[in-house]
This record gives sequence, C-alpha cells and structure tokens, in this order.
Amino acid sequence: MRLMVMSIRASRPNWISTAGRIKPRTLFNMAAGYELFKESSHSVSLQFGVNNLTDRLYLYNYLSIFSGTHIGRPREFTGRITFHFRQH
Repeated sequence: MRLMVMSIRASRPNWISTAGRIKPRTLFNMAAGYELFKESSHSVSLQFGVNNLTDRLYLYNYLSIFSGTHIGRPREFTGRITFHFRQH
C-alpha cells in the first residue's frame, strides 16, 4: 500500500501586501473635449473619457467598520454632449 502526500501551497493575491493590507495603486484616467460652434448662440461641447485605462484589478478600503474593502471598477468609457444656448 502506497501513501501519497500532496502539498498545496496557497499564495497571496498580488493586490494584498505582505502586511495583510491592500497595496497602494495608481490608476490612469484620461479625458478630452472640444467645443464646436463657439461663436454661435448654440454651441456644442463634446467630451470623451476613459477610466481605469490599463483595466487592472484593484481593491480599495475606506477603513470603516461599515463599508470594508471593495473591488474597483473595470475600464469604463464615458461620453458627454452638452448644448449651450446663449442669448445675444
């Protein structure tokens, strides 16, 4: 009779530091905009943005007993169109 012993080593996820706290992180967000028909009484502003540009998993903690640790949002694309009505 043979007895096989298997060892499983659990590793810590890369977002948790060795002290058991959440590692600091850097997020990259980007936004750009342009205004059309500036001289007109009806101008239009266009804006486009990307949040979490690198699409990396991250955690954040409010250090509160009521909220705890949360998973950050994945990459998001946002857009905005604003109409400006001016009286001359």
